[in-house]
Parts: sequence; C-alpha cells; structure tokens
Amino acid sequence: MSNEIKKTVAVIVTYNRIGLLKECIEALAKSDELVDVLIVNNASSDGTKEYLDTVDELYNDIKFYIYNMNENLNGAGGYNYGLNEAAKLNYKYIWLMDDDCIVNRNSYSELLKVADELNDNFGFLSSKVLWKDGSICKTNVQRKSVARKIRDFSSHIVNVDFASFVSCIVKTEDVLNVGLPIKEFIIWTDDLEWTRRLTYKKVYEEAKPGYLCNDSVVTHKCANNFGVTIVKDTKERLPRYKYIYRNDVVCFRREGIRGHIYMVVRNLYHIVRILLFAPYDKLDRINVLLKGYFEGYKYYPDIEYVK
Repeated sequence: MSNEIKKTVAVIVTYNRIGLLKECIEALAKSDELVDVLIVNNASSDGTKEYLDTVDELYNDIKFYIYNMNENLNGAGGYNYGLNEAAKLNYKYIWLMDDDCIVNRNSYSELLKVADELNDNFGFLSSKVLWKDGSICKTNVQRKSVARKIRDFSSHIVNVDFASFVSCIVKTEDVLNVGLPIKEFIIWTDDLEWTRRLTYKKVYEEAKPGYLCNDSVVTHKCANNFGVTIVKDTKERLPRYKYIYRNDVVCFRREGIRGHIYMVVRNLYHIVRILLFAPYDKLDRINVLLKGYFEGYKYYPDIEYVK
C-alpha cells in the first residue's frame, strides 16, 4: 500500500460483479497517473469481500479504503456512503464510477488537464462514455438541460448541467457544501439530481458549469445499450421502475415549468410506447409509471451532509 496521498480518490460502488470489479481496478492501476481507491461493497456474496482483502498486496502503489457493508445499500445508498467517507479524507478531487466502468490509460489525466485549464472553475467534469462495441453509451449521455441530451462528442469540452456517476470528477469542497446523494432514491436519478445541485444557482450559491470532457474516454460494460426502458424490461423488474418516475419528479420539479412540461410529455410518450410495443402486462407497466409519478409530488426527501 502506498503511503503517499494522491490528488484524487476514486469511489466505486460494487455488488456481486467481482469479474467487472477486478477489471475496473486493473484499469485504474494502469493509468498514466494513479489515484487512490475507495470501494463500497454492498454485501456482495460472490467472493468480492475475499478479493478485496488482497488488493493491498496486488497493487502496492494504490491506497485502498474498503468498506464491506452488512446489507445492500443499493446504488444511491452506496454513493451516499462512499461520498460521505471520501469527503472526510484529504483529497482535492473525488472521482465517481460504477464497478463496470473501465477507464483508459489517460482517462484521469485528461480530466485533470481540463481542471487545470478551467482553474478549478467547474461544478463537475464528466468523461465521454462508450459501450462495449465502441458506440456512445445511451445510459450515460450528459444533459445540457432538462430535455436536451448532448450530441457533441468531438469538441474538447462541452457545457452540461446533468451527468451520470460513470466517470465524474467533483471537488471535495463542493461535496461538503451541497450534501450527499439521496440514499432513499434507491436506484436511478440520484446522479442527475446530485450533479445538478452543483450547477444550479438556485440550489447552490457557488454553482459552476459542468463539463463533458470528450478527450477523457471510458467504457461502461453495462448489460445493454438501449438504456432504461419500462417498455422492454422483464415482469419481475417492473416494480423498480416506480423509483425512476418518482425520483425524476424530485429532480426536475425545481427546474420550474420546463421540468413539469418535460415530465408530462415524457410520461405520455412512455405510455404510448407501452401500449404499442410492450410485449405483455401493459396496464401493469402504466400503473407503475403513474404510481411513481404521482408519488413524486408528495415526496420531499431530506438532504444529508457529510458527517
């Protein structure tokens, strides 16, 4: 284990994906500039804990902070916990990523170049995210505004308001000020809601623009590249979609009329697609969507701060 503290600590949340986690860490260890690594293990049962017991010996140049949870905190809870712990360490930046995010050798160094160019005048810096076949990963496309996703994947940097947690660098001082991701979100939208806090003046007085950094490229080895869709998913996974429609209300209602119009139009579009293309359980899918949407307007979760 290295005793030298680096400029950045990477925060990885993992659950029962030991193969991908190994690949993720191996890629980080091959970076041009190394980062230290904090891992939140969400009570994995596939040998992840035993593997993490060996990483200090496997990678002597990286300092590891390992947190083995007694229960699965889910994605949102894992990032809440990981950011809370990372923010208390003496690092300038925190680099968020999933356990299936595979970085290139220069992914981190290119983010640092942009941070230097901007004199740290940013809310967050986000990498260009590719899928396994080299195409843009649809799940992780950054947003310029509520309804406008980025299409410019060639410019050096692109101003954005929202980003996913797949290769996103933030300043520790901002984490201390804006608070932690909402763990009650369980899954979905926790990243959009949290990154928007960093860029929205109505939420954070010191808000600064977020940026997509196209020279920093990572691969997201998620299962598919058609994104999150209630239309195609299996019957047993339908109940979880309540969270995306509920959480989106919390995220977008503070954008004012634009946010409300976006959600109404988007939800109507999803209902039409369910009626036209869902293979079965069409009414169940619509019921989940509407239940989550209307529940969102009664849902006001508290923001936790680093403690």
